[in-house]
Amino acid sequence: ATLDSVAIQEGWLDRQVSLLKVDVEGFENFVFEGGKRLIYNGNVENIFMENSIHNITVVGEMIDMLYDAGYRLNEIRTVNGDPYHEDWWPTFNPMLEERAKHENNDEVSSQLNFLSKSTCNLWWQHNKIRNDK
Repeated sequence: ATLDSVAIQEGWLDRQVSLLKVDVEGFENFVFEGGKRLIYNGNVENIFMENSIHNITVVGEMIDMLYDAGYRLNEIRTVNGDPYHEDWWPTFNPMLEERAKHENNDEVSSQLNFLSKSTCNLWWQHNKIRNDK
């Protein structure tokens, strides 16, 4: 089953979903690929995911898709839930915005490099509920 097939079955495409939790040990990109309809319809307010993908290209494609769907990175936490490199948090969304401006973005930023080397929890929030739209 895909995320979209579950979303259709449960009626999530027609209502607000406060939180989508994704923790699939390195297969996060497949969850989002199979859930594009749900992700792009904007009904999911928050996505909390463990990123354990260590392929920089796959991580880049996944975060680009989430950004394109209207999500902005809110926090990065260790797998134990502690804040992780808080000083970097404000730098991620500008980096994603810059990547979105370039169609074939092969540039590797420090942030993307960090995400591809670190297993961490990422809290994404949809633009429509963020204060800093």
